[in-house]
Amino acid sequence: MLKIISLLLLITGLTAHAELRLPAIIGDIMVLQQKQSNPIWGWDTPGTEVKVTLGSQSKTAQADAKGKWTIKLDPLPASAVPTSMTIQGTTKRELKNILVGEVWVCSGQSNMGFNLNSVWDADLDIATAKYPQIRLISVPQVGTQEL
Repeated sequence: MLKIISLLLLITGLTAHAELRLPAIIGDIMVLQQKQSNPIWGWDTPGTEVKVTLGSQSKTAQADAKGKWTIKLDPLPASAVPTSMTIQGTTKRELKNILVGEVWVCSGQSNMGFNLNSVWDADLDIATAKYPQIRLISVPQVGTQEL
Protein backbone atom coordinates (compact mmCIF):
# COMPACT_ATOMS: atom_id res chain seq x y z
CA MET A 1 0.00 0.00 0.00
CA LEU A 2 2.83 2.38 0.87
CA LYS A 3 4.39 1.76 -2.56
CA ILE A 4 1.13 2.66 -4.33
CA ILE A 5 0.74 5.89 -2.33
CA SER A 6 4.36 6.82 -3.02
CA LEU A 7 3.89 6.17 -6.73
CA LEU A 8 0.70 8.26 -6.82
CA LEU A 9 2.43 11.14 -5.01
CA LEU A 10 5.34 10.97 -7.44
CA ILE A 11 3.05 11.00 -10.50
CA THR A 12 0.92 13.81 -9.04
CA GLY A 13 4.03 15.83 -8.24
CA LEU A 14 5.40 15.42 -11.77
CA THR A 15 2.19 16.52 -13.44
CA ALA A 16 1.64 19.39 -11.02
CA HIS A 17 5.01 20.91 -11.97
CA ALA A 18 4.70 20.29 -15.70
CA GLU A 19 4.76 23.48 -17.66
CA LEU A 20 6.06 24.91 -20.85
CA ARG A 21 9.57 26.39 -20.48
CA LEU A 22 11.49 28.57 -22.94
CA PRO A 23 15.16 29.60 -23.07
CA ALA A 24 15.97 33.17 -22.02
CA ILE A 25 16.61 34.23 -25.63
CA ILE A 26 13.00 33.50 -26.65
CA GLY A 27 10.56 35.96 -25.10
CA ASP A 28 8.90 39.36 -25.23
CA ILE A 29 10.64 42.14 -27.20
CA MET A 30 12.74 39.73 -29.29
CA VAL A 31 13.76 40.03 -32.93
CA LEU A 32 13.45 37.19 -35.45
CA GLN A 33 15.90 37.12 -38.35
CA GLN A 34 14.21 38.15 -41.59
CA LYS A 35 14.18 35.85 -44.65
CA GLN A 36 15.24 32.73 -42.77
CA SER A 37 13.65 29.81 -40.97
CA ASN A 38 13.84 30.77 -37.30
CA PRO A 39 14.00 27.92 -34.78
CA ILE A 40 11.77 28.15 -31.72
CA TRP A 41 12.44 25.61 -28.98
CA GLY A 42 11.85 24.81 -25.36
CA TRP A 43 10.89 22.09 -22.92
CA ASP A 44 7.65 20.55 -21.74
CA THR A 45 6.39 17.26 -20.37
CA PRO A 46 7.68 14.39 -22.56
CA GLY A 47 5.14 13.48 -25.25
CA THR A 48 3.30 16.81 -25.06
CA GLU A 49 2.26 18.37 -28.37
CA VAL A 50 3.42 21.99 -28.53
CA LYS A 51 1.83 24.45 -30.96
CA VAL A 52 3.54 27.70 -32.00
CA THR A 53 1.46 30.38 -33.73
CA LEU A 54 2.88 33.57 -35.25
CA GLY A 55 0.59 35.53 -37.55
CA SER A 56 -0.87 33.08 -40.09
CA GLN A 57 1.77 30.43 -39.32
CA SER A 58 1.00 27.58 -37.00
CA LYS A 59 3.54 24.79 -36.39
CA THR A 60 3.47 21.82 -34.04
CA ALA A 61 6.11 19.60 -32.46
CA GLN A 62 6.12 16.88 -29.87
CA ALA A 63 8.33 17.00 -26.78
CA ASP A 64 10.83 14.13 -26.87
CA ALA A 65 11.64 11.70 -24.04
CA LYS A 66 13.67 14.43 -22.29
CA GLY A 67 10.97 17.05 -22.85
CA LYS A 68 12.78 19.05 -25.56
CA TRP A 69 10.83 20.27 -28.61
CA THR A 70 11.81 22.37 -31.64
CA ILE A 71 9.96 23.90 -34.58
CA LYS A 72 11.15 26.07 -37.46
CA LEU A 73 9.10 29.03 -38.59
CA ASP A 74 8.79 29.74 -42.30
CA PRO A 75 10.94 32.69 -43.47
CA LEU A 76 9.38 36.10 -42.83
CA PRO A 77 9.96 39.48 -44.48
CA ALA A 78 11.27 42.35 -42.35
CA SER A 79 8.58 44.12 -40.38
CA ALA A 80 8.80 47.00 -37.92
CA VAL A 81 5.21 46.33 -36.83
CA PRO A 82 5.25 44.48 -33.48
CA THR A 83 3.53 41.11 -33.48
CA SER A 84 2.78 38.37 -30.93
CA MET A 85 3.56 34.67 -30.77
CA THR A 86 1.52 32.10 -28.88
CA ILE A 87 3.09 28.86 -27.65
CA GLN A 88 0.67 26.24 -26.31
CA GLY A 89 1.79 23.07 -24.54
CA THR A 90 0.83 21.97 -21.02
CA THR A 91 0.61 25.71 -20.36
CA LYS A 92 0.19 28.69 -22.69
CA ARG A 93 2.61 31.57 -23.23
CA GLU A 94 2.00 34.71 -25.27
CA LEU A 95 5.15 36.54 -26.34
CA LYS A 96 4.56 40.19 -27.23
CA ASN A 97 6.26 43.01 -29.13
CA ILE A 98 8.23 40.81 -31.56
CA LEU A 99 9.88 42.38 -34.61
CA VAL A 100 11.34 40.73 -37.73
CA GLY A 101 14.59 42.19 -39.05
CA GLU A 102 18.33 41.90 -38.66
CA VAL A 103 19.81 40.01 -35.73
CA TRP A 104 23.45 40.80 -34.98
CA VAL A 105 25.55 38.78 -32.56
CA CYS A 106 28.50 40.64 -31.07
CA SER A 107 31.17 39.11 -28.88
CA GLY A 108 34.85 39.01 -28.14
CA GLN A 109 35.70 42.38 -26.60
CA SER A 110 35.61 43.11 -22.89
CA ASN A 111 34.46 46.68 -23.56
CA MET A 112 31.31 45.40 -25.28
CA GLY A 113 29.75 45.21 -21.84
CA PHE A 114 30.26 48.96 -21.32
CA ASN A 115 26.96 50.51 -20.26
CA LEU A 116 25.65 53.78 -21.63
CA ASN A 117 25.08 54.86 -18.03
CA SER A 118 28.89 55.05 -17.68
CA VAL A 119 29.25 57.68 -20.44
CA TRP A 120 29.99 61.30 -19.46
CA ASP A 121 26.68 62.68 -20.86
CA ALA A 122 24.64 59.53 -20.29
CA ASP A 123 21.48 61.36 -19.19
CA LEU A 124 21.53 63.52 -22.35
CA ASP A 125 22.31 60.57 -24.64
CA ILE A 126 19.51 58.52 -23.14
CA ALA A 127 17.01 61.38 -23.29
CA THR A 128 17.74 62.12 -26.97
CA ALA A 129 17.99 58.52 -28.22
CA LYS A 130 15.40 57.77 -30.90
CA TYR A 131 15.90 54.07 -31.61
CA PRO A 132 12.85 52.32 -30.09
CA GLN A 133 13.22 49.26 -32.33
CA ILE A 134 16.72 48.31 -31.17
CA ARG A 135 16.59 45.34 -28.84
CA LEU A 136 19.41 43.95 -26.71
CA ILE A 137 19.87 40.67 -24.93
CA SER A 138 22.88 39.85 -22.79
CA VAL A 139 23.54 36.13 -22.58
CA PRO A 140 25.11 35.08 -19.26
CA GLN A 141 28.54 33.53 -19.56
CA VAL A 142 28.62 29.83 -18.76
CA GLY A 143 31.49 28.19 -16.96
CA THR A 144 33.15 31.29 -15.55
CA GLN A 145 34.25 31.22 -11.96
CA GLU A 146 35.17 34.03 -9.64
CA LEU A 147 38.79 33.90 -8.50
